Amino acid sequence: MEIATHATYARIFEDNPDGVLILQELLQKFGQATYVPGGPEGDRATCFRSGEKNVLEYIMTRLEKAKYGG
Repeated sequence: MEIATHATYARIFEDNPDGVLILQELLQKFGQATYVPGGPEGDRATCFRSGEKNVLEYIMTRLEKAKYGG
């Protein structure tokens, strides 16, 4: 199985106009603040949003490493 490199992420999400649009949409939809007040329901919503945001943070980290090395 081939592993995606940092450069792979850059080609998809920075160099490809469609990838740029997709990343913008993902950031808009899932990049919101994670904390949701409201007791146990708020806790569950906070955990869910945190999981969504974690994926975006992973992508952004890969893009940073492609740009600055790492």
